[in-house]
Amino acid sequence: MNQSYKLKNLLIALLFVFITPFANAQIIANYTDVDYVGNNYIKQKMDIYIPAGTTTKKPLIVFIHGGGWAGGAKNQNTIPFFTGMYNAGYICADINYRLSGDSLFPAQIYDCKTAIRFLKAHASQYFIDTCNVGLMGMSAGGHLASLLATSYGYTPFEGKHLGSTGSTSRVHAVVSLYGIYDFLSADGQMAQSCTSGTPLVHDSPTSPETQLLGCQISICPPKSNAANPMTYITANCPPFYLAHGMTDCTVPYGQSNELYNSLIAAGVSASVALAPGQPHAAPFFVTASQETIYTNFYNSKLTNVCGTTGVEKNTLTNFEVSPNPAKEFLNVRCAKEITKVIITDILGKITREEIIRDKTETIIAISDLENGIYFLTVKTANGSVTKKIIKD
Repeated sequence: MNQSYKLKNLLIALLFVFITPFANAQIIANYTDVDYVGNNYIKQKMDIYIPAGTTTKKPLIVFIHGGGWAGGAKNQNTIPFFTGMYNAGYICADINYRLSGDSLFPAQIYDCKTAIRFLKAHASQYFIDTCNVGLMGMSAGGHLASLLATSYGYTPFEGKHLGSTGSTSRVHAVVSLYGIYDFLSADGQMAQSCTSGTPLVHDSPTSPETQLLGCQISICPPKSNAANPMTYITANCPPFYLAHGMTDCTVPYGQSNELYNSLIAAGVSASVALAPGQPHAAPFFVTASQETIYTNFYNSKLTNVCGTTGVEKNTLTNFEVSPNPAKEFLNVRCAKEITKVIITDILGKITREEIIRDKTETIIAISDLENGIYFLTVKTANGSVTKKIIKD
């Protein structure tokens, strides 16, 4: 790789990551480099911050850094994003994940979901209330946070081969700052957002998205759609708070509008705040007033979502697929009305996607699929669930 190519990719990565000009010396991690996979790999470790005097379970906020999926890391520079939550008594976790330079998508979402499951599995050690877990991400981290939340229950993204299989990756509230969500629509939205300056071209051979997916996004739209949080939205998704600068030349603010509209259309609680005159990763997003907004959002949404049981549940049950293995057709039955059926291969590529209206039973043709293992996901207004199927 020549030097100019390396420099260009470095500059792109830096556009996605915000390095704050100050660090908060009062907040010190109680646990550093916690290995959430168990392989002693630095990109799969986290820091955990527990407010002084904590002796009972408290809500958890998990922070996912930005960096164009190619750079960034957990460190003191990310503390200002969750200072307000920490001071309000929240447990905070700052996680690393594998980057695109060494691991293509979906490795990043595998890691983030495994980190959530690890924290829940060790909840007693870290005083975590597993029924009240918030997620926060900025830029590329906002993408991963949103994808993690909407794709809950989608088996191909869970990454359970990495560990903590007895817990879930479900989260209960999401703050996403200036994130990108629909890779394929971003360039078309750029003119409205980037009124001065040089816009980042997302559909290029060297874009962060291309490096993440391993292919130029316009050449492999199925991979781009698989990475789009909006692909997995159901009414069972957690509440979202979105914020974006209106002079963003890296990620157009139309991305946050697009995600907001998709969430609202599905009946999900969501709000979007557009900041006039603010570019990508502006210091504005870590001001005290903004921290207060984020904290108030979590205060209003993390309110014992497990109810009186104190136990998390997947709300979608009584789901059947037959025959399995199958040759030509799958009969899909569910106790709730089905809204969508998605079939993916073992690499997460969508091979079939059908919208279903007002039915609890449907037939899916699979005769054109190659023999092998697939994952079938059923979505309803009450959630989604995935089962392994075999085409023979």
